[in-house]
Amino acid sequence: MKPEYSRAQRMEHLLGETVAELLQRRIKDPRVAGVTVTGVSVTPDLKHAAIYIGAGRRSRGGEEEALEGVRSALGFIRGELGRRLRLKYVPELTADLDRSLPEAERIERLIAQLHREGGEEGQASDES
Repeated sequence: MKPEYSRAQRMEHLLGETVAELLQRRIKDPRVAGVTVTGVSVTPDLKHAAIYIGAGRRSRGGEEEALEGVRSALGFIRGELGRRLRLKYVPELTADLDRSLPEAERIERLIAQLHREGGEEGQASDES
């Protein structure tokens, strides 16, 4: 039996793939180089879509610059989506940084630190 996906979920997937391809191959703005689409969220009525991007290992100012580059290309991206996907209604687009990536990296570092500290304590108690 096929899993049930809502139209919004299918649209999120389709928009994510298409926007990622446009950012990689069609947008020539150097601020957008290396930007990845980490997610897309579409409202149930399909009228609005939020695009979440990751800016790689850029500094804080570099992330904001990349975001501005993507935001400046949203009109072009929306036009291309309409042409490529042949949608009756192309959602209004917004772009924002995916804030979960730095948080996930921070949590991974903390877990690694705990494992290192736990290993050191385990060795000290084994030697006693």
